[in-house]
Amino acid sequence: MIFSSQILLHGLVALSFITSSVGHPDTPISTLFQFGQGSWLENLAIGPSNSILATRLDIPALYQITLPPAVQKPSAKLIQMFPGATGALGITEYKKNQFLVILGNYSIPEAKDFPGTYSVWDVSFSGHDLGHVSAKKVTDIPEAIFPNGMTTLNPLTGTVLIADSWAGLVYRLCPETGEREVVHDDVTMKPPAGTSLGVNGIHVITICEETFLYYTNSLKETLGRVRIDPISGRAIGPYNTLTTGVWGDDFAYDTKTGDIYIAGNFANVITRVNQDGVKEEVIGSPSQLTVAGTTSAVFGGKGKRTLYAVTSGALASPVNGTVTEGAKLVAIEVDEI
Repeated sequence: MIFSSQILLHGLVALSFITSSVGHPDTPISTLFQFGQGSWLENLAIGPSNSILATRLDIPALYQITLPPAVQKPSAKLIQMFPGATGALGITEYKKNQFLVILGNYSIPEAKDFPGTYSVWDVSFSGHDLGHVSAKKVTDIPEAIFPNGMTTLNPLTGTVLIADSWAGLVYRLCPETGEREVVHDDVTMKPPAGTSLGVNGIHVITICEETFLYYTNSLKETLGRVRIDPISGRAIGPYNTLTTGVWGDDFAYDTKTGDIYIAGNFANVITRVNQDGVKEEVIGSPSQLTVAGTTSAVFGGKGKRTLYAVTSGALASPVNGTVTEGAKLVAIEVDEI
């Protein structure tokens, strides 16, 4: 999720820009599904039955986008509209076929947050074909200023971690009880002085039997990590900055290479950061719509070598100041980059 003091909504799409609205055999990226103008996809997760679950920030909605070979052509189905909110943010699978979604009030045209309006909901899939969907509120989190990124801490207990971007801290939440507490409150997660967006995307990653929390700090333009206890989620090591100079929203970890793929949102790019902290913009460009306003990414597909990413259509920072498009889901074959 991003913050901007001005948001320009324009429908003009210039033909001179690369939109990647159709995949081409000689490129590693293709658009699987695109929503209408003014839409904003905020976060995504691998869903059941060969699908992607995607949240929308412009409306309080969760969509299921079914992928080939389950369907001949990718299709999107609205599976849940949530009451009492204006938009949906982070999503994570906390137990098998059970997902948590953050809901709250956020005005895209005004780039204005409404603290105290946020809650967490459970969305569960059941039935022999996982076609039955049920949703229920888990808890309100009135103390949170802007809960945003979310990751599963322990799938056995179902506990999750939630990043409060404006407060610059991380909560641990037990969905069964609604109990929560702050487990990270470090300077590397705080917004820069005088700004409002710090820790954003967060993911728990296990490497050689050690558990880490990786996180972006959007306005400090950093990627960091800290070793954590896999049960409590608390730090058991120092907070380290792995790289700087990368405007990061959410991100995905490549278990094969150890690379991190960071959604750049404002920058309209996806940046790859290797284990040494070396960064490279591998998809998109500030002057292109290829991944304009990209907000989140996740690995999946055959061999889990496809990087799925969603975008906001550059609503918060139009390409060249004027150009936006509908939010979309793209697929990137990372071995072809």
